[in-house]
Amino acid sequence: MRNSISCSLATVATFILAAIATRYLQPFPYFSPFYNGQVQLAALATVLAAASFILHRNLPAVVLVLAGVAMTAHLPVRVHAFGDRMTAEETAGKPHLRLLSFNVLNSNVENGAAIRDEILNSGADIAVTLESQPLESQLDALSATYPYRLGCGAKTERCDLMVMSRYPFAEEEIGALSELRSERFMRVAIEVEGQKVNVLAAHLTKPYFDDYHPHELWRLWQRLKRIDGPVVLAGDFNAASIAPDMMWFLRSSKMKKDPFEPATWPTELGPFGIAIDHVFTRAPLRIGSVNRIRDSHGSNHYGLLADLFID
Repeated sequence: MRNSISCSLATVATFILAAIATRYLQPFPYFSPFYNGQVQLAALATVLAAASFILHRNLPAVVLVLAGVAMTAHLPVRVHAFGDRMTAEETAGKPHLRLLSFNVLNSNVENGAAIRDEILNSGADIAVTLESQPLESQLDALSATYPYRLGCGAKTERCDLMVMSRYPFAEEEIGALSELRSERFMRVAIEVEGQKVNVLAAHLTKPYFDDYHPHELWRLWQRLKRIDGPVVLAGDFNAASIAPDMMWFLRSSKMKKDPFEPATWPTELGPFGIAIDHVFTRAPLRIGSVNRIRDSHGSNHYGLLADLFID
């Protein structure tokens, strides 16, 4: 009986680690959940392999434990190279921009007022919301604080991606990242203490929808290449920074992220979830902090509040 349980545990651990390992040979879109959850799943596989070894001491279980530990640890170390966070001393006296990014979930209409209050109380200068249907009835109240807006009827047909701002827009752009969905990319240029800042918002397709996700990242990279000066890019990428195409994007675009991105999805897992919502910056705009808001207000994502500084 012990041998049978040990074998079953080792089999499950082997399947998990083998699925993750495909990223090093040829990534498959349908295996993207394994890539995005690599840290959590590899840790689980390690525990299963260790339990298998305890029940029945054998060499394959030892190999699985070592492979699990390696797959759990090495990618966070690699992706840490894309991290950037200014110290409190470095931020002193620098032009400051606070940004809120929050996928509020289209079906979450009953919590529209609570989400409105979260945004108004955040102190954000720019608010990026995704799946913004719950806020459609709250636009009048929001416009008193954020008089400048793209989305939810402001130059768009749908109430999905939305950018609200205390600062006027010097430039505006709305587009698509693929033929799958429209109005899932926005860019505005604002002036912060006399300096132009480009604010980009994006909502990418789920990565297991064929090859849409890497293609959308490629198109996003192409847009970034045409933009000069400080840049912040925020939104729901439906992928963690450790995913193969996300690591390519960060490397190619020279964008930076917070070294310790908070988990945003699914909310049920709290801090053990996956960071699929991001705030990326490009110099001379840098990250002071990126924190998760405390309450998801019925969404399946947590929002992010970022303090950014022009260095």
